[in-house]
Parts: sequence; structure tokens; C-alpha cells
Amino acid sequence: KDTLIDTSTYLALFSIFSTPLFWFATLMIVFFTTKDFGAFTDIFPSVGLFYTGDASLTQQLSHNLKLLILPIFCLSIHNAAYLGRQMRASLLQQSVIAYNLTAISKGMSQKSALFKHVLPNALLPFITIIIGAIPAAIAGALVIEVIFNIPGMGRLMFQSILNDDWNTISAILIIIS
Repeated sequence: KDTLIDTSTYLALFSIFSTPLFWFATLMIVFFTTKDFGAFTDIFPSVGLFYTGDASLTQQLSHNLKLLILPIFCLSIHNAAYLGRQMRASLLQQSVIAYNLTAISKGMSQKSALFKHVLPNALLPFITIIIGAIPAAIAGALVIEVIFNIPGMGRLMFQSILNDDWNTISAILIIIS
């Protein structure tokens, strides 16, 4: 705790998590799909070119794999920052509890006490947070699908809101919630 690595990691995770997902996704599109900032930044293809023909799911995934890298990265980095901050807080909370201090005072190394005593107890709230983060990730996918023009459930909900299709909106909200 309070080392240079801990502080810098905490600040990086905090800044990633506090950045709105739609703004982060827009920055990824601007910087990594155009040659405006140099030829080396044009890594990924432009958004909105998804193939949705009569092919199987695996054929569609293999064809659209390069188009899915940026949306998956945006969703996963945002969720990983949140989970990393929560895991750090849980580990710090569990590391000062009496059973850990007793194990260290009896001669167990700090690394061994961390893996045998602290980590299993720190994972219990982490599992609960992961279960709660799954619906939030699905709801966040709506924003990502609209920004990256992915034909998915979020895009369908967005189009249903624009067209006042309340039956589809209700069905998607039930699935998300």
C-alpha cells in the first residue's frame, strides 16, 4: 500500500473508470481507425461494415473479428478498471484483519499469508460484484453497439426507442434486467 506502483495503478484505474464509456469509445474510433494522426494509427477497419448475411455464427464471427476488437476492448477495459479498484479495496481491508496479522506473527511469510488467508476472503465480495457487473456490461453494450454501429440487441433497442416499438423495448429491458 502507498507505494509508487500502487498509487500509479490506482490513479490509472480511477481515470479509466471515470472516463465515460461513450467518450472513450469515440476516442478509440478517432485515433485507431483513421490516418489523421499518422499511418501507424490506422490499425483497425472503419466502423459499421458488419457482415450479417446467411452465414453461420462462426463464419460471421471470423469475418467480423477485426471489427469486434475495439468494442470488446472498450467494454472490457472499463469493467476491468472497476473490478481492479474493488479488488484492491477488498485486499487492503482483509490484510489488516486479526487472522492475517496472527498468521504473520506466527512466522508465516507475508506472501504465503496473502495467498492462504487474505485472497480467499477478499474474493467473496469480488464474486458478488462480478455477478452485479454482468447486467451493467450488457446495458453498457447498448452504447457501444450504437457508437460502433454493431447490429445487436442494444442497436435493436435504440431503433425501437426511435420507432416507439414498446413491445420490443419491454422484451429487451426484461432480458437486460
